[in-house]
Amino acid sequence: LSALLGRQVQVGEVRFSPWALALTVRDLRVAGPGNGSGPPQLQVAGLHADLAASSLWHRAPVLEALTIEQPVLRLSRLPGGGLDIDDVLARLRPAPDAPETAPARFALYNLRLADGQVLVDDQAAGQQHELRGLQLGLPFLSNLPADVQVQVEPRLAFELDGSRFDTGAQLQPFAATRTGQLRLQWQDLDLSRWAAYLPASVPVRPAAGRLSASWLISFQLPPAQAHQPPQLSISGEATLQDLSLTPASGPAQLLGWQRLRLSITKLQPLLRQVALGDVRIDGLRLAVARDAQGRLNLQQLAGDGRGAAAASAPADQPWQLSLASLTLDDAAIDWRDETAQPAARLALSQLQLQAGPLDTRADAAAAAPVKWSARLGPPGAATLAELSGEGRAGPAAVQLAFDLKGLQAGWLSGYLAQHLALPLQAQATVAGRLDWAAGDQPRLMAEVDQLRIDGLKLGSGRDTPLAWRSLTVAKGRVDLQARSVRMGSLALEQPQLALRRAADGGLSAQAWLRTGAP
Repeated sequence: LSALLGRQVQVGEVRFSPWALALTVRDLRVAGPGNGSGPPQLQVAGLHADLAASSLWHRAPVLEALTIEQPVLRLSRLPGGGLDIDDVLARLRPAPDAPETAPARFALYNLRLADGQVLVDDQAAGQQHELRGLQLGLPFLSNLPADVQVQVEPRLAFELDGSRFDTGAQLQPFAATRTGQLRLQWQDLDLSRWAAYLPASVPVRPAAGRLSASWLISFQLPPAQAHQPPQLSISGEATLQDLSLTPASGPAQLLGWQRLRLSITKLQPLLRQVALGDVRIDGLRLAVARDAQGRLNLQQLAGDGRGAAAASAPADQPWQLSLASLTLDDAAIDWRDETAQPAARLALSQLQLQAGPLDTRADAAAAAPVKWSARLGPPGAATLAELSGEGRAGPAAVQLAFDLKGLQAGWLSGYLAQHLALPLQAQATVAGRLDWAAGDQPRLMAEVDQLRIDGLKLGSGRDTPLAWRSLTVAKGRVDLQARSVRMGSLALEQPQLALRRAADGGLSAQAWLRTGAP
């Protein structure tokens, strides 16, 4: 073994019972790299194997039992990215010119690995990981011709950096049609510890987040001559708590929430079908910003778009979605726009949303009932506008009724200042409907039942050339597709207009607008 591995190998005790065909090995140690003065790379407290007499007529090893007790594997990831066992792997790798041979036949019963450990010193990432309490149970595994149809049920459990994992499976790995079910369960996986292993091309990093999940993965792989597609199905539920996503370039949070609970009834990625149960997000926080060049920070989430386009190249069949319900509780969206001067800041807070059910599998134009309410205004404002609505929304069409009360013009001063030379004060209330549809004949239309603008005042102090008590528009329609506006009626109360004509004949109203404003 020392010559094979290039490392010093020590064995404390070996016992073999020829009549029982039983082998026991105690205190197996494989030295680490270098002179081997440090802790062993691998140590096994005990290994016990029972060889069956049927190995003689099968002319293949048949193990009735294999027990591995307290194995400990120590690995180091070097600053350059390699592993400290690369030299051993190179020795075990077949020669490039070695002829291909058929897989060795074998049968293994009652494999049990107890209390294993894997200790990883990642010098490249500056982290250490501990996998403890490793338990592996495999009742039966064989590729002998008489055994390939037998179903096996392995189990794997361990604790990784304090997060518990438990898996179970039912497999037929050597049958002509390979089938299996794999159950994955883990609790409180700390995502932030694994952010260092994301590729540099991933634009965001999890600064915090704990994932718990229980999933059942089923697969079926027919033989090539059957000319049948493989099948893959995933079901289960997952909870992601205290998530915080930050851009790779800085610590500012882009997206986060207190808790997301997701139920997957059936996900079939090969058929591009997903059936979701109840989806609930509590305490969502989304920060959207636009810089002075007009670029959105959310573009970082999508990258440069080239990878997404390549990944979605064979998207001739659209995804089909069904959803039992979607709930947002106490969500908030913060908006900052550096293209406005001064920079615009608005926040949508206390957002409550209920949506579902939705099923696009039976009808591509399906829409789900939606109801929401929220408050709108600059962060820290004493009073906020109230926003609510309900209707139906789907991937191809949206029809929503909305109601907005108490919108202050001063909150939009950064946008208004681009067109108005004087400050504007007003309060707006609007109720109407939004109608959008995609397809061959797209449409985008807003119908206004009533628009009311109260207390408008252009300018400040004595220099107030325009003011009114209220303006009301009823039964209006804005067709954004056709770029047309129609109003049923317009009422203006107590308008005040003050104009001055200069010596050159120009009117003061011309000074209300910025140069070049439409």
